[in-house]
Amino acid sequence: MPRSHTPPEPPQFFADRSLGRHLLPDALRAEGHVAHTLASVYGEQRAQQVTAGPRGDEQVERFLVNINRIAQRSRKPGPWICGVYEDRIAQIWAPPNDGRA
Repeated sequence: MPRSHTPPEPPQFFADRSLGRHLLPDALRAEGHVAHTLASVYGEQRAQQVTAGPRGDEQVERFLVNINRIAQRSRKPGPWICGVYEDRIAQIWAPPNDGRA
């Protein structure tokens, strides 16, 4: 009997204030992805406490250049956090290994 294959769920993105409140999340949504912002998850007061980084258009370019790498990485079990750079993504956080596999 053939095994049914359930396709992986698409990645969801979380853009903090440094990634732009509208520019990057809107660009990701326009490409058909789910994007959350700091303000939509934690409220505007918390969002105001985060400082800005590179310009929004630079961040959009970084994400769109790396979108396939991001999608591929999202298929690996988490939780984890990756930084998105000009020409690569890199894991910058994972929970400590507590001995469980």
